[in-house]
This record gives sequence, structure tokens and C-alpha cells, in this order.
Amino acid sequence: MKTRALPLLLGVLATSMFAACGQTIVVVECDGHAAEDAKASDAGFVEADGADATLDATQPDAADGGGPPADTGVQDGGTLPDAGPGCGSYCIRSVMASSIRVDTREVVTLTPVVENPGQVALSYRVKPAEILLTRPPTRPAAVLRELTIDFTVDPVTGIGSFRLGDVPPWFMSTTFELRIYAKGPGAGDPEVFGSALVTVRGNFVFSAMVSTDGAVIAVASDGRPARALPPKTHGELVTMLVRDPRAVLLTKAGTLLVYDYGLAEPTLVQFELTGEDQQLSTFASRDAQGVQLFDDSNMAYNSIAELADGRFAVVDVNTGRPQYSRLVLFHPDGTFDRVILAPAQNTYWGGVGVRENGELLLARREGTLSRVERFDPMSGAQLTPDFINNLPDTVRAVHGVPGGGAYVSGDGYVLLIGATGSRSSVTPLPGGNATYWRGLAPFEPGRIIAITDDYSSTTGLDVIEGRTWLKNIRQPNASNVQTGIQGAAFLE
Repeated sequence: MKTRALPLLLGVLATSMFAACGQTIVVVECDGHAAEDAKASDAGFVEADGADATLDATQPDAADGGGPPADTGVQDGGTLPDAGPGCGSYCIRSVMASSIRVDTREVVTLTPVVENPGQVALSYRVKPAEILLTRPPTRPAAVLRELTIDFTVDPVTGIGSFRLGDVPPWFMSTTFELRIYAKGPGAGDPEVFGSALVTVRGNFVFSAMVSTDGAVIAVASDGRPARALPPKTHGELVTMLVRDPRAVLLTKAGTLLVYDYGLAEPTLVQFELTGEDQQLSTFASRDAQGVQLFDDSNMAYNSIAELADGRFAVVDVNTGRPQYSRLVLFHPDGTFDRVILAPAQNTYWGGVGVRENGELLLARREGTLSRVERFDPMSGAQLTPDFINNLPDTVRAVHGVPGGGAYVSGDGYVLLIGATGSRSSVTPLPGGNATYWRGLAPFEPGRIIAITDDYSSTTGLDVIEGRTWLKNIRQPNASNVQTGIQGAAFLE
């Protein structure tokens, strides 16, 4: 699937513009042709350029790097020739959206910009069954029938309204092409349309104990529960196939990795985000010599990071063995790669992250001597100097960000560390020094998710933007969590 990049100017204006003739282009002159109905051969899910989205899995179209040539100078895949820059008797030049990136259940107002020199009495309509859905090619295809959508338009003014309601637990960020159609009163008058692109954020997922069972739970981007499948009630995404889930990670391939401590031999389990309990694979639990990779230590550090080459790194801590901490690496297919040992026997590694240049960052817990160490991802050698040292208290997590810096969190603090070692405190943090910031996860550009040890009905997941704490993610009673949240991910 394709994601259409919007120019910065459009983002500033909060508009998304398509030609009334239906081509997938931005801010062009209209030609006044009648709009072809989208061919919704797969329950209303079609590409924005007219190609059937069901082909994408095996036959990507031109914007994906293959398939037939992209639309050039023709309308809707070549069915009608382009008549040039003229508008005809009337056309919709563009559609302005009140916001182009929204949360679930957030209302978007759509305002068509109409050119109608002949003052034709136009009537407007929408076709909800023909909403076009797009996601990046590494993400599973969106399914229109799984979503609750309110999409209406005033037939006289043409002002439209869009709102995505309930979503399933596996819902990922999706771009909607929303068309508003206009037609004159005559039988021969053409029907034209303009489009707006609106992206709805995906769910947040987190691991915790619900009642007495381990689960991965989904909360919609507005903080309310994702739609649960009866008889469940809290947006359960993974329940039957995990026992005691800890760290979670959304991979670049669009799957969800879960470290399951409750297995007889703890390891990573991979799930497809197309339904509840859609297990794909279980990673290796023993090395080439048959030695169990993860000891049965009830340590909640098992942080996961994805390396630039597609490998995965998992922190493993057990104070019952000579070497407390080590990093277990897996190949992309889940087979065992190697182990990187901590530089000292009694080192506590709280979490692992990846720097923009590919270096591994390990958060080393040593009270007031906490630091973040650097390691070469290929050789496993420790690099000098440390990324940052002399941290204020017990460090628990690290997450690399663009520009070479990283967020670092610990007991009572979250810091933004620059590429050259500058540090800035994130404020105002709820809970003060009593809050353990146990985990960090990516969210949107300039934003991260922070995980606390608090597990009331609203806390545990927080949004941080730059150096500012923004909000708790969950609305009251969004999920019946009985333990602290162990891991979290944003389904981008």
C-alpha cells in the first residue's frame, strides 16, 4: 500500500487537495469531467490511484515501485483523457480538512473549494462505501468493514463531516481519502469530486495482567478502549497465546513482538496485526549448544530493540548467575544470533535502545553512578566514551531519537540527551521523584511514549513531546489492569 506524502505547505494550511477529475495529484487545475465511481471490488477498499488494493500483496502498483505506469495526464487510471487545465461549468478545486492527523472519534470538518462561474445549483453527496484507505507497504491492509465510520455532507452547502468511531484492537494508523461529490440539476450535468486526505492514528498497545491473566491490551488513540471481541471487554489483542507478557515492540515489518516470561522457556513471540491472537512465530529459546537463552528470573527489564539490519536485541537480567546482565541478539527470522555480555559481573542493564548511527545503547543501573553505555552492534565491543554518565539516579530505559540523541528515563526523571551530551529535563512529570519511569517507546516525530510503574485506571502510559510532558494516554477505566504496565507500543 502507498502513503501519500503531503507538502509542508499543505500541512500548515491543514488542507489536502486532489483534482476534481480524480487523479492522485496535489493542487492542480480541474477539468470538469464527470467523476468515475470507484470500483470497490474488495468491499470498498481501493487504491487512491484507482488500482485494486488487493493486488498490492503480489503486484505493487507504480507508486510502490512496480506494476503499471503511474497515472499521467489521464483520469482514474486512463478511462478518460484529460481535457487540460480548464474547469468546465463547475468543479471542486480542492477540499480543506480542519485537521489532517487526528485521533479516533475526533471529528474532521471538510470544506470544498468550488469553482462555479455559471452559478449552477449544485447538490452534494458522499459515498462512504468508496472511502479509500492507504497504509505503508509494510503494514497489513486496512479493512473497511472492520471500522465504524461517520461520513456525511450537507447536500446544499457541501460541508462534510468525518469521524472514525470504534476500531478493532489491531487497528494501525490509516490514511483515508475522503471524496465529496457535486452535480448540477440536469440529467446530463457531470458529477465531479474533490478529495481530502486524513490520517487517523493507530492504537496504543501495552502488556499487563488483567484479572489473573496476562494480556496485550489495545487502547484507541483517544484513550478509550479499542473495540473488544465478545465476551471480552477491554480491547484484548493477545490473550490466549501469552502467559506473562513483558516488553513489546512494533517491528519495521509491521508485526508485534512480545517477550513472554510465562512460557516454560521465556522468549519472544511474534504476532500479525490482522486479528486477535494471530501468532506468526516463536523465537529461539536456546542457543546452538542447547543452553536456555533466558533464565527464569522475575526481572522486568527485558527491553527489546530492532537494529538497523533487522536483528533484534533483548536485555536479559538475572542476579542468580555470575554475569548478571547480557544482551541476547536474534536474526530477523527469530533464530539465535549471539550474546553480548555486560562489561562487569554485577552490572544491571535496565534497557536497550538504538542510536541513529546504529550503535546499541545500554542503560546501566548503578544508583547515583548510572550511565548509558555504547556498543558496536556487529562486534559486540564496548565503545568509549559512554553516551552519557553521571545520571541522577537509577536508570531504567533508553530510546534513540533522530539527530543522534536519546531519551533516558529512571527513578523520578526523564531526560532528553543531545548527540554531544547536552541534557534537558522533561517537565512537569507527574508523581515527582516517587515515579519510576520504567520504559520508553516511539510515538510520532518529536514525541515518545513513557511507561510508569503506576497502574491506576488512567496512568501508566504518558505522552512526552520534546522536553514537555503532555498527557496520560488512557481515559478513566480504559482497561482493567491489575499490575503495572510492562511494555508498550504505538501501532503506526
